[in-house]
Amino acid sequence: MRRLNLSVVLAVAGMAVAMVFAGCGGGTGQSPVTQPSEVGITRAEVEALPPMSLEQLDDMTQEVARANPDLPKSSAGFGRLLIDELKKVDPKDGITRSRYPFIYVTSDEFWLLVLYRDYITPTRQAKAAAEAEERRIWGNNFRNGRSDGFRHAYVNTLLAKRCALWWADAIMTAHESETPASEALEKAMDLNNNAAGRNIWLDNKNATDAQLSERVRAYPTKKVSRQSDMSMRFIVYLEG
Repeated sequence: MRRLNLSVVLAVAGMAVAMVFAGCGGGTGQSPVTQPSEVGITRAEVEALPPMSLEQLDDMTQEVARANPDLPKSSAGFGRLLIDELKKVDPKDGITRSRYPFIYVTSDEFWLLVLYRDYITPTRQAKAAAEAEERRIWGNNFRNGRSDGFRHAYVNTLLAKRCALWWADAIMTAHESETPASEALEKAMDLNNNAAGRNIWLDNKNATDAQLSERVRAYPTKKVSRQSDMSMRFIVYLEG
């Protein structure tokens, strides 16, 4: 697994500034997560774990929480118990959890999720909601087309709303951290559409999920064939 890349480090280190920019609680009315959990574990331990999906990580986190109701999820002790349980996860089980080819969280995503454990469940819920809305509108046509662009933009609006703007930026950038060089254009497309989604949320902080979906669908789109044609003023796509 890779080391945490610079963009993610900067996103987390600049959290306080981003929280002010995003608005308290990311528009949920709840208190935002302003500090990482007490780690109680090392990055090396996380990297030694088997590959797993976001759904598996969330399931195990909730299982540990149910078994230890008096132990704060943000405590070092909880982190230690979580790592011990994650060592038992069968990575093959994650294959059935998602219709997308990149089902396992990247090393950078994994570390961020372990650091900010209170955001694991809402991140999973935002991902599931975006996938469901994409299927509702476009069916199963999702790779590098208009629906792909919609999903990336929409999930960023949901993450900003349910968590915080800085988190949407950090976790979705981390999601792209292991994209191979051969798919650089696809990665640029995804990062562009992620930024477009966060831009949409900034202009619609009080919108419902359904209204955010409408705003994303109404956002200008553009078919591109090279990175220089991309701009977050558009939701861009490569095919279709």
